[in-house]
Amino acid sequence: MVEFVSLLIGLYAGVHPVELAVADEVATIEIRLDGKTVTLLTASPWTFDCDFGAYPAPHELVAIARDARGDEIDRAIRWVNLDDSSAAASMSLEADDRGRHVAVRISWESIGVRRPRAVELLFDGKPLPVADPRRVPLPPFDPDQIHFVSATLRFTDEHVSRLVASFGGALGEEVRTELTAVAVALEKRGALPPAASMQGWFTKDGAPLAVHGVEEGPAEVIFVRDPMVQAQLERLSELTLGLAYGADSRGVADTAVARMQQRNDGRREPDRLRRIAWLGRDVYLQFLAPSAAPLLGNDLIAEMFPHSPVYGAADGGFLRLAQQPTQLGFPMHFAEAVALAGMAAHATHRRRAVVALLGEATGERSQHTAEAVSAYLRQLHVPLAVWKFTGESTGPDWPEARFVGLKPGALKVPKPFKDALAELRRTLKQHRIVWLEGRHLPQDIELSPTARGIRLAGR
Repeated sequence: MVEFVSLLIGLYAGVHPVELAVADEVATIEIRLDGKTVTLLTASPWTFDCDFGAYPAPHELVAIARDARGDEIDRAIRWVNLDDSSAAASMSLEADDRGRHVAVRISWESIGVRRPRAVELLFDGKPLPVADPRRVPLPPFDPDQIHFVSATLRFTDEHVSRLVASFGGALGEEVRTELTAVAVALEKRGALPPAASMQGWFTKDGAPLAVHGVEEGPAEVIFVRDPMVQAQLERLSELTLGLAYGADSRGVADTAVARMQQRNDGRREPDRLRRIAWLGRDVYLQFLAPSAAPLLGNDLIAEMFPHSPVYGAADGGFLRLAQQPTQLGFPMHFAEAVALAGMAAHATHRRRAVVALLGEATGERSQHTAEAVSAYLRQLHVPLAVWKFTGESTGPDWPEARFVGLKPGALKVPKPFKDALAELRRTLKQHRIVWLEGRHLPQDIELSPTARGIRLAGR
């Protein structure tokens, strides 16, 4: 009876028109933004201007349709600045004759792709083998405990669907699919307790949120790479190659040539070279360019930024992958690219981080400040690291920035760069994903005084 015509995909701030599709029996529509009424529509055209605030932030936009008597007859929800793109797939649980859940069934629709390129399935945080995603048997489990299943379907690098469901325990035969993933960081080495022991640790507006599951799972790091850092990355790789071969600094150039010759000869590259600046066996990497390609009819905040494929651990380490060709375009919108990388990292429902590789940022035209984008990523619970490769920059002044680049004439990998890599590894290793009942804005979730040994990620 009421639906959003405006997709609101991308990064939104400021005032934007929003259009609704409304059935004839609807008399009024109440519009709520983040739980507060912002306008009341009483007649066609069913459009309004929505003020999303001066700075990017996650939002919940709700349209409540009522009939002539004032009774609610329908409502539509649109999540803004959260990259909700899971509508192309659905997940259900198959039960046997006695009502026990025995298998997971996944169905999907995707234009131009008959089947997902990759499917990952976790049961209570542990991987399940997937022979056929249309039916995956469940392992034995205790029906008196709450269990959760999460699935990631990757159709292309741009199209990824993520699904989650919980059942068992107090839920009985009911299956819940409205869950929120929140990233937390362990303050010390160890593991989180079972979900049953974490009840009461998370709150929203002072009320406790039920914990349905805990998982470690894979991690994903999205690098926003200024094309102007390419020369420094190549030199860092050469210096690291010299160390990998045991050569001194004067033999680095010969080492790099030997590596290229080895590739040309078709011989397999030694594992120690592929693992240069390696972040872990379960860490995925992606690279985003800050030069925007405009979408016709949309504002700057809806522009698309070129990105690389998603690389797995088998593809190599950070320095090896960071030297893939980069699209060089001007002007650049570094702050917006970092914000969109944060949105994409949050949408993975995985352990995650965003790393900005900052050079001179020539031709920077960002609409948002570095402080505003940093605050947005903190709301998403996405850690942000900013690695500067030059002392000069015409771009945003990032409060997190640390110099990791090479000084003139340097003959060894600088300690700040090695320290930054080690800190990124530690960040990912400390993170866990906790699944909470219901759908919530990430900035509304807080830790209660009973929570022990953790903090919300990104803070």
